[in-house]
Amino acid sequence: MADAGAINKAENMLYQEMDQADQTYLEMGIGFYDHINEYEDEFLAKNDYTRNEINEGIKQLLGEYGMDSLDEFLEI
Repeated sequence: MADAGAINKAENMLYQEMDQADQTYLEMGIGFYDHINEYEDEFLAKNDYTRNEINEGIKQLLGEYGMDSLDEFLEI
C-alpha cells in the first residue's frame, strides 16, 4: 500500500489495527517506518509525507507502548 503511494492510508491502518498488548504490532510499526524511510524525498513529497512525519510516527508508536526511545525497543 505504501509502495503504491498510499503512505498515510497505510499508517492509519497500522494504528487502527494496533493491539498494545501485542508487541508484534510494535515490531510491525517499526518495520513500516524503517521501510518508508528508505523512500526518496521526492516520492515522499509526491505522496504528501515527510521525514519529519516518519520521526513523529516512530515517537508516537513508541509512546503507545510506553517507550521513549528506540533504545528501549531494542532491549525487548
